Amino acid sequence: LNGPSRPLSEVLVLCLTAMATEAGREVAIAPTRVRARRMIAEVLELMGRLYPAAETGV
Repeated sequence: LNGPSRPLSEVLVLCLTAMATEAGREVAIAPTRVRARRMIAEVLELMGRLYPAAETGV
């Protein structure tokens, strides 16, 4: 949040939005909170792979 921002392409925004929407549906019907949290963690990891943090050199 404190570093320089990078613009998102339209395709990346589309993919991230679709992932978040579908993940929300799946989390809402997850049989347990543990399963829901595991699913959330996996989705966030995949989103991070699509848009990794910028290299800061620190």
